[in-house]
Amino acid sequence: KFFKNNMDCAIDLVAHKIDGIRVNIKEYCIIPIVKKKLMKTIHGVVYPIYKWDDLSKCSQGRYEFIKRNYEIEYDKGNCNLIEALQTIKEYLMTCKKVYVKNPIIGKFLSDYFTPKAKIVSLESFGINNLDMISKNSQYYCSYHNNLGVSQCAQHDAIIIAWCIVNPSLFENLFTE
Repeated sequence: KFFKNNMDCAIDLVAHKIDGIRVNIKEYCIIPIVKKKLMKTIHGVVYPIYKWDDLSKCSQGRYEFIKRNYEIEYDKGNCNLIEALQTIKEYLMTCKKVYVKNPIIGKFLSDYFTPKAKIVSLESFGINNLDMISKNSQYYCSYHNNLGVSQCAQHDAIIIAWCIVNPSLFENLFTE
């Protein structure tokens, strides 16, 4: 709150549609950046809002995909959906710039939240593949302590933030 007008942030999230209509966020991570310094990470895994048996087969399939690729169990979480949405919205309304890994996440944030912050994709800097960065277990959240996981919102948000704060460390990722 102290840095309201001078703060940027890195955001990554895992979001999907339930039955093709409602958007649900399963995991998010926000890292405020003030004067080229990373502030405390805000990370959440959202409790499910529906019982497993109440989901359509299509939605169950999406959660199975999330479990396989992100290793997040359906019934795990540390916050509810309303808290997650409110936290994300607060940062989108108070930051100057929000950095995301790709335009898909940027579009989702723009469409769903209509933020005041300028949303910038790392792809606009020429960084096309965060997966090229070696996986570092110290960056994974407690829900993803297995390096076999393909993605973790906390891991990717940390990498996004470091790309912004120390771009020279990632010169090999920039395409010409």
